[in-house]
Amino acid sequence: FQQSDERSRSISRNQHALAQVQDKLVSHCATTAQLWRTLQDTYDETKEAKSGSLFIEFIELQKKPSEARQAYLDRLISIYHDMITLEIKIGELAFCAKVLQGL
Repeated sequence: FQQSDERSRSISRNQHALAQVQDKLVSHCATTAQLWRTLQDTYDETKEAKSGSLFIEFIELQKKPSEARQAYLDRLISIYHDMITLEIKIGELAFCAKVLQGL
């Protein structure tokens, strides 16, 4: 039970810290519309930054000399799925070229 209590306290602290960050982010908003716009803009900036770094990660991805082919393909597919989730379109040709690079 002690682990469960510690985990609960840890989760509570994390939620409190997150709430403080969000509060600072929207504390200047006078209306609900401003609040939602601020949150949307923040999310868009975060999504754009993640999309950019994910695209660069895809472009720079190379199979390590000691890496098994399957491990490389697993990394590639994971990045590709993340790109699809973020609506980054790279095309089948680019994906196939990356697969072939690892062979």
